[in-house]
Amino acid sequence: MKIIDMTNMQLLKMNRTYVKRDAAASKAYEVFYPQLLGTMFIFNSPGWLSGFWILVRSFFPKRVAEKIVFLPSLSKMKKSKKDFESISRYISEEHLPEKYGGMNKTWPLLHAGSHFLQD
Repeated sequence: MKIIDMTNMQLLKMNRTYVKRDAAASKAYEVFYPQLLGTMFIFNSPGWLSGFWILVRSFFPKRVAEKIVFLPSLSKMKKSKKDFESISRYISEEHLPEKYGGMNKTWPLLHAGSHFLQD
């Protein structure tokens, strides 16, 4: 599972180098380990981006299009259990951060690399 939070994100200020590297890594993961990527959740995206995705998703392979889910802001998500059910397949409410509708108060979350850091 991958979570992308688009809160206060501006397309002109995105780091293009990071986007290219992330795309290359994602492609490699999908080719060599397709079972690893369950779904990519995109939180707080602008409405136009969700609408654009609805228009272009039919051009993507079905297996890719099914793995990308746009979720509304937390206030809207709390009103609809359907949105929360899609992410609860991958992470329990107790482990999901509060800012995404869960109960986990820890922020920022630990990343996998933190387990390998030496003191």
